[in-house]
Amino acid sequence: SATNTETQQTSNLIQKLEDVKVEKAAYALKDNRDVSMDCAKIIASPQGYLAVYHTNNNTVFEGRLALSKDLSHWEYITTLDTYASQLTIFSIPNGGYIVGEEKNVFSDGNDNGSELDFKYYKNIDNLFSARADKDLLIPRTQSEWNEGTPNIYSVTFTNPNNPDISQSIIEVGFHYNDLSKEGDREANGAIKNFSSWNSQKDKNINSMFEKMGIKDIGDRDFFSYNRHPYIIYEARKTKNFADWRTYLFDVSNDTLTMLNIQTQGESFAFANPTVSIINGKLIATDFIPKEGSTSGESGEMLYSLPLN
Repeated sequence: SATNTETQQTSNLIQKLEDVKVEKAAYALKDNRDVSMDCAKIIASPQGYLAVYHTNNNTVFEGRLALSKDLSHWEYITTLDTYASQLTIFSIPNGGYIVGEEKNVFSDGNDNGSELDFKYYKNIDNLFSARADKDLLIPRTQSEWNEGTPNIYSVTFTNPNNPDISQSIIEVGFHYNDLSKEGDREANGAIKNFSSWNSQKDKNINSMFEKMGIKDIGDRDFFSYNRHPYIIYEARKTKNFADWRTYLFDVSNDTLTMLNIQTQGESFAFANPTVSIINGKLIATDFIPKEGSTSGESGEMLYSLPLN
C-alpha cells in the first residue's frame, strides 16, 4: 500500500501538472520557421534543450528536430523523416540518441497503416544532419492496421562500460489499434541488439482504462520524479477530439488519475502529453485539439515550472 509520503508526492505532482498559468505557458508553439511543433518531446542537450516534433506539410507528416536555449525560441535544425509523426527522443550514455516514430507505410502506393520505427544516431552531429546510423522499422505484432506513438522507457547495455547499441535492450511503450474494441490500446515491447523485437499487450493499464469507459488509449510518456516512476497517458471516451484528456499513472501505487488541467483560457481537451524533468524543472507539453480549445490556445502547449 502507498505510504503517506508517496501519496502526498503524487498529489503535489498532480497539482503542478494541472496548474498552467499564462506566465509560464506557451500556446500554439512554433519553431523559427513558423512551423507548428505538434506533439513535441523535449530533452536536455549540451546547448540547452532539444525537441522532436511533427508538422503536417500538405497532408504529409514530417518529423523535425529543433534546438532551444530558453524553451521559448526554437531553432529548426533538420527534418529527420517524412511520413513520420509522434516522435520521441532518448539520449544514451555513449553520446548517442534514439528517435522513435510512428511511420506511415505504403504498399503499391497505397496507405498500409502505420508501424513503429526507431533510428539510432551515434552522436549529436549525425542527429543534427539526420544521418541515422541504424534504422529499424518494426512489422506490426499486435494490430492488423496501426501501431504507433512510441515512448522509450529505458536503454540497458549488456556491458555498461562499453555501451554498444548492438548489445542492448530498449524497452518501449506504444499503442495498437484493436479492431475488436474499436479503439486504440496500450502495449509494451523490447528491441534486442537493435535487431529483434517482441511485444505484449499491457493488460493492466488497458483494463484500468476500460473500467473508466474509455474508448481510445493513445500516447504516453514515462518520467521519474523524486526517484518515483510515473507514466502520463492520453485517453478519450468517444471518438471526438474534444474528449481527449490526460491521466497520470503512479506506477508504484498502481493508481490512475485524470488531470484537470487549468489553462488561462480554459481549454479543456489535452492530447499527446509529455513530461521531462531537466535541471530541477518540470517541462510538460500537451497538444490542444481545436475542438477542445479556446481562442489562441489550440496547438502545442509547453509549460515549465521549478520543482523545489
